[in-house]
Amino acid sequence: MSVRIGIIDSGVSEALYGHVRVSRRFDGLPGNAPAQPDSVGHGNRLARLILQSCPEAELLIAQVFHNQGRSPVSRVAEALDWLVEEGAQVINMSFGLAGSAVLLHDACRRAAARGRLLVASAPAIGGIVFPAALPECLAVTGDARCAVDEVSWLGQAHADLGACPMLVPGQPEHGGGSSFACARVSGLVAHIIAREGIPSSQIPAYLRQTAHYVGVEERRG
Repeated sequence: MSVRIGIIDSGVSEALYGHVRVSRRFDGLPGNAPAQPDSVGHGNRLARLILQSCPEAELLIAQVFHNQGRSPVSRVAEALDWLVEEGAQVINMSFGLAGSAVLLHDACRRAAARGRLLVASAPAIGGIVFPAALPECLAVTGDARCAVDEVSWLGQAHADLGACPMLVPGQPEHGGGSSFACARVSGLVAHIIAREGIPSSQIPAYLRQTAHYVGVEERRG
């Protein structure tokens, strides 16, 4: 069973084009041009982490970041609506805004109402960010306790789940953060949907029941 995973970010490299079902570049220009090769590198790293957990995933790429990590909220909301229309079952949003925007919140509501699972990153340190803080999103932060195939159920105000934040476990020089933890959860969710057939609506409860850790320190079992 294939699973369609939407990624709102900076695109992917040409090496991953074989995994891309459809892509679109959101840059304010007229037309519906496909995404260009990732010039930032962030989106490509997210996609690789997702594919590590679910190699059969079909990627839907909404490219909103171009040469930098900023984009108007209106384009992010437009990208989210587009992914919903294209049939993305899970949508990865490894970015955060300091304040909630009505346009983004409305887009998240529309996506959730159509059964899409929204996975968003929440930094371990700092204030609450959006869209992770929205009730329609499954908020993920980094948890150093977790191996690459593990999650923790934190149940905190800023984050529901924790996951391995390192791009390459044991090699911090390659970088890490909640963005990568978020992508790992999206990949795990895709794997669960593809291999076990669990509906998206039941995924949050499933992750809570099967989490390797519960709370910030307590270990299950």
